[in-house]
Amino acid sequence: MSSSEERWQRLPGAGPGLLLGFLLLVVVASSTGSSHASALPGSGEPVAAAGFLLHGEMPLLPPEFRLDLPSATLEQGLYLVAQADQPLPEAASVAPVFPPTKPDGYGLARDTGYLIGYQFIGFLVLYVMPESVSNWSEEDKEHYDFRKWMHNVTHPTVDEDKWWINYILHPYWGSAYYLDARGRGFGRWGSFWYSFLCSNLYEFGTEAFAEEASVQDIFVTPIAGSILGMMLEGPWRDLVVKGKSRSTGDSVLLYLIDPLGQVNHQVDRLFGFESGHTAVGLLPVIGPVPGGGVSAGVQLSLRW
Repeated sequence: MSSSEERWQRLPGAGPGLLLGFLLLVVVASSTGSSHASALPGSGEPVAAAGFLLHGEMPLLPPEFRLDLPSATLEQGLYLVAQADQPLPEAASVAPVFPPTKPDGYGLARDTGYLIGYQFIGFLVLYVMPESVSNWSEEDKEHYDFRKWMHNVTHPTVDEDKWWINYILHPYWGSAYYLDARGRGFGRWGSFWYSFLCSNLYEFGTEAFAEEASVQDIFVTPIAGSILGMMLEGPWRDLVVKGKSRSTGDSVLLYLIDPLGQVNHQVDRLFGFESGHTAVGLLPVIGPVPGGGVSAGVQLSLRW
């Protein structure tokens, strides 16, 4: 008997079981070459285990499908080979971590910039609404100057808006501010203060050009909104982690629960903050023209 054969027989467990176990791993790994890779929400990293990729989840094989190579027997190896062509049972999975545990301050600052733009759009919509909806008279709309804005922000008052505006619509948007911060990895207290900030950006910013700051809105929007946001965290999280498996109804519900987070996600994709999506670029162009002189312009580029 050669020395190599002697070393093979000294291995613990029968040699054929070890060989069959190794061959099985090669077969399993090679059979998953066309598996679909998806990323966990909030992580940005694909998750893989034992050669499998199942909708962003990490499968854990049950005990009967595991092989301890150093102590494998011939019977165990033959059993696993026989099972190789059978569908695997539904495996337990590691739940994705969402909301993220690491705050994304840059992303939230970007969201705040988007929000200021949305608020100006909302202001223009309210401007064209009748007084019965906006509570802004024609006189309010005609006189805009810095002195009026200073008066409005320094003299908060109890507004006379309809009850559903103050106690349904405002808490709804307070919840949207709260969930946007939660989606960026901030804790509950941090998200509450972000809701407070966003509410007052509108109250003492855009809206103050037309009317005095509202005492109810200053407090009701972030407080009631954050409570509502905490109540919605469960279904919101469940919808987000579904990823591409969401139905149309799920997507509509997610937009209703988290309108800012979902819209900001799409705006990020548009401006190329998420790799692999459309990027918009503006590039100044300056050059000579025939006959003398210089021309200047802007070049718009789209990458997708």
